[in-house]
Parts: sequence; C-alpha cells; structure tokens
Amino acid sequence: MLFPSKIGFFVTRHLEYVRCNIAAMKTNHILLSILLTIFFSCSDNSSEEVVTFERD
Repeated sequence: MLFPSKIGFFVTRHLEYVRCNIAAMKTNHILLSILLTIFFSCSDNSSEEVVTFERD
C-alpha cells in the first residue's frame, strides 16, 4: 500500500519531469526554427526562372 508521503513524492517527481519536458520542447522548437531558416536561406535554388515580358 502506498502511503500519502510516497504518493506525494511520485506526483512531485512526475510534475518535475513534465516541467523539464515542456522546457525541452520549447527549446527544440526554437532550434528547429533556426536550423530551418538557415537551411532555406543558404540553399541553392537553381530552379528559379526569370520571367520577362516582351512588348509588341
């Protein structure tokens, strides 16, 4: 049987893990955004075409 002190311990540990996971997810989101921005800004896009219109 779990005593209230043990239950409180497990709840506290769970909440600490939840807080750490939320912080890690926010950090991962920021890092992923930065990496994607760098990737797309530095990539060679050779498929760009310049469209010109000729006048009659």
